[in-house]
Amino acid sequence: MKGKINILIIIGFVIYLGYLLANKFIVQIPYEIAIPIVILGVTLIVIGTLKMNKRSPKK
Repeated sequence: MKGKINILIIIGFVIYLGYLLANKFIVQIPYEIAIPIVILGVTLIVIGTLKMNKRSPKK
């Protein structure tokens, strides 16, 4: 299991990077839409990290 990344982390990074790229280069996203998107992305990253830490074997 070493080196395996949780799917929630990948989805969180894709959401967050998609927001950053769209906001910077395509169109300015209003805060009413941007804040929930960023919170969702960061939440998925945190949950995925916590699940990976619980799954790792303790020595």
